[in-house]
Amino acid sequence: MTTLQKVKQTIETHQLLEKGQSVLVALSGGPDSVALLHILSRLRKSYRLKLGAVYVNHQMRPRAARKEEAFCQQLCDRLGVPLTIVREDVPTLARKRGLGFEETARDVRYAIFDNLVKAATYDRVALGHQADDQVETILFRLIRGTGPTGLIGIPIKRGKYVRPLLELARSEVLSYLKKHNLKWCEDESNKSLKFRRNWIRHRLLPNLRENLNPQADTAILALADNLAEDEAYFQLMVDCLIRKTVKQTPGGKMALALGSYCRYPVALRHRLLRHCMKTSYAPESALGRGAIQRIDYLAMNRSGAVSLSGRMQASVVGPTMFLWKRETIAVGEKLAPGQSLNLDRPAVRFICRLEKCARKANREADRGKVCLDWDKLQPPMVVRTIRPGDRFRPLGMKGHKKVGDFLTDRKVPRPLRDEVLLLCDQEGPVWVVGQEIADRVRIDKRTGKVLKVVFSVRQKKVRPAV
Repeated sequence: MTTLQKVKQTIETHQLLEKGQSVLVALSGGPDSVALLHILSRLRKSYRLKLGAVYVNHQMRPRAARKEEAFCQQLCDRLGVPLTIVREDVPTLARKRGLGFEETARDVRYAIFDNLVKAATYDRVALGHQADDQVETILFRLIRGTGPTGLIGIPIKRGKYVRPLLELARSEVLSYLKKHNLKWCEDESNKSLKFRRNWIRHRLLPNLRENLNPQADTAILALADNLAEDEAYFQLMVDCLIRKTVKQTPGGKMALALGSYCRYPVALRHRLLRHCMKTSYAPESALGRGAIQRIDYLAMNRSGAVSLSGRMQASVVGPTMFLWKRETIAVGEKLAPGQSLNLDRPAVRFICRLEKCARKANREADRGKVCLDWDKLQPPMVVRTIRPGDRFRPLGMKGHKKVGDFLTDRKVPRPLRDEVLLLCDQEGPVWVVGQEIADRVRIDKRTGKVLKVVFSVRQKKVRPAV
């Protein structure tokens, strides 16, 4: 079987590409990405692919990067593939973020890929990882510390990202390049042993092959395949538990029902927590075993709160544990009669209209729908988040109350209070949304017109994070 046939078989087996799709190729100028672009250009006609390529200049190796840019442009011109070149100052970004160069460069690349996918509506992003990369990744994670999921290695498909060369060995890639007289750029940093992955590639793996097992690569990849089969089964179980146990709040927090959660075996509990953390955009540093164990201990004891790296927070309130990434929710949007308002965070919707007074009771049984005396309001109306010092006089009460104290009385969980919105006129809050209206805008015998405001949550199903 030729290399081209083997890659085509990988594409078909794992359903990486469909006919008629547009594919963005991550092109570094190295051997793997050059082979990937060349192979996909040969498959372009049979799959009716629309190809594009992107080169990211990290500005870490100025001279080498200029040569790589020129090389990639010439290669793309020869193959008839449009190339986008993006330059980002990774060293400066790394210092600002307090992260390593490698981690920052990876984050920058994927952000660029995501932006290009949205701007040019690419269906797939093709990456040039091959089987040797997979072996090195698994060893690196094993030595650093990881669980079964980490030992599966690099996914061959994740959302829009696909890796058509992942079942090819590096030697096969190099043979393909030689056969087709294809040149590539050598990144000198790949030889430096100060990078941990290079030490694994040039020192550890050759030692394992020579002194322990000539088929060490095959054994490691077989382990990954076996674990992938087991994890697929576990994921089916976790998917079922998600529907029973997890809800997502309008502001994006994950709410776990502890009554169900605490009955699950530890293997499923930990997987469920990782799902919730990933859905909340937790960084890898917050997904380690130690962090997961801390959250699980919190849940099993049904009390307390913990702060984790990456601004992640877990807090137990009664029968629920909330997991979220600490970020400011700030809303300030106008709302006028005859208008609707859709918010993304929190994910809610408002509909507002004027009606004749129907002479119903002042208090609506449905907390998502209120009627306010239009003549008592002081437009314009604004939907906004709570500010320090906000006060109002709740319906039926004589004195004013701080909104925060009112929410305490109503037993609104503290983790959810930043998601509570206020409907305000020029004098202040007239409705603590979903809770209570201000007494000053209540309907009475003299009410002619009412402002009817309907509030609803835009539900999103909680699905496994990819």
